[in-house]
Amino acid sequence: MPHDQPSWCDIPLLGRGFRPFFFLAALLGCSFVLYWGVFMSGWLALDMPLADPVGWHAHEMIYGFCLAVVAGFLLTAVANWTSWAPVRQGHLLFLCGLWLAGRLALLVPGLPHGMQLLLELSFLPALTVSLYVPLRKTRNARNYVFVALLSGLFVFDLMFMQSADLRWLHAALFLILAMASVIGGRIIPAFTTAGLKPYGLNLPVYNQMKLDIVCLALVVLLALSYGLLPEQTGLTATLAGLAALAHLWRGRRYHTRHVFQEPLLWILHAGYFWMCAGLALLAAGTLGWIALSPAWHALTVGALGSLIIGMMCRVTLGHTGRRLVAAPLVTASFGLMQLAAILRVGGPLLWPAQYPLWIGVSAGLWTLCFLIYLVVFTPMLLAPRPDGQPV
Repeated sequence: MPHDQPSWCDIPLLGRGFRPFFFLAALLGCSFVLYWGVFMSGWLALDMPLADPVGWHAHEMIYGFCLAVVAGFLLTAVANWTSWAPVRQGHLLFLCGLWLAGRLALLVPGLPHGMQLLLELSFLPALTVSLYVPLRKTRNARNYVFVALLSGLFVFDLMFMQSADLRWLHAALFLILAMASVIGGRIIPAFTTAGLKPYGLNLPVYNQMKLDIVCLALVVLLALSYGLLPEQTGLTATLAGLAALAHLWRGRRYHTRHVFQEPLLWILHAGYFWMCAGLALLAAGTLGWIALSPAWHALTVGALGSLIIGMMCRVTLGHTGRRLVAAPLVTASFGLMQLAAILRVGGPLLWPAQYPLWIGVSAGLWTLCFLIYLVVFTPMLLAPRPDGQPV
């Protein structure tokens, strides 16, 4: 994109990808999850945008909420990885518009299916090209993995939009988890060792490249098993169990026992180990030992919820020129996310008769968590950096 953008969009909010997309993700995370919790708890009679409420909820949490966070993170990170000009201003506004059009496409009643497809499916190709161009021009082949995963997400979205088959959303969830595995494998140990130095701990970052590849491969194979197999069998359970063990084995090198004094670190470790637990629960659920719902929500509320709120807070602080210190209210939001996950996973396992209650309370805690993000961080997202550096 040219540097002389029109002045009307030369504002801090459009200065880097994380600014608008984290704001939009938090806004959707509050409103859509609260709506879902009220609907499922039966507290109010509400209409769902799609005939299948579960399909709408799962789709919007993956392709609305999670994908907005992915877009904000990758658009910001790729500029750092490549030293290429960041996507900003008019280009960034265009991508935000495509994302928003996809959300509206599933909310407008009576919209022709062809128009729904066009609006919903436009964002991912535009995002993928926006990331691929700087990676290709700088020969940054290491990060082509994100281009491949985003392309897979597009295919799975197309298949779901055409069939309304939930297995494609399950497959898409694993591609989001694959991104979390790659990013987590890079940043959690690096952030941990850097964050613990002020406490007098000089700890090493271990090179676990082969194990990183194994973890990624197992989660991608899980995605393919959900997308391509008509029903889940012992193969899927085996893949989930192996993925849980591989991630747990990799995590033993992350110095987790030292992080509990630093909220911006322990929230990332909590999300990582929720992912291990969720994969293990998925293996048990696939074998019929437990219900599958706790496994899905260990992976979503526990793993992705914790990793996302932790990364959103850290990236916003770091890239707006502020100290990497979690305010008490932010630390409280991290605790709310853990409580939301515990209730959503453990409640139905221990007291299944109260299932609607667990959904309602967990949704309320999740909503409060992201509402805190909006209250604390929106002023930072809208303002120039206080240190005078480019936004």
